[in-house]
Amino acid sequence: MEQYTGRALGELSPHPFAIADASYRQYFVFFKMQMINEGISQSILVSGESGAGKTESTKMLMQYLAYMGGGVAKEGRSVEQKVLEVCI
Repeated sequence: MEQYTGRALGELSPHPFAIADASYRQYFVFFKMQMINEGISQSILVSGESGAGKTESTKMLMQYLAYMGGGVAKEGRSVEQKVLEVCI
């Protein structure tokens, strides 16, 4: 996961982590305060044929974004753990 952090899109082989990192960096970091203050949302569309790996790709996207968001939830579990529990 860390190898995709901060890398330009297309610099490494295609992977959901690369898309998640590009999304996080280009929008969340740049517009962070505006997104928080004004409630601006962002979406990532995952599409493909049946059996193409949409569910697994979505899990990877959520895992990466939760990892980048960091922090520990009230119950002592990481944000990443809580997000992945919802996805499974």
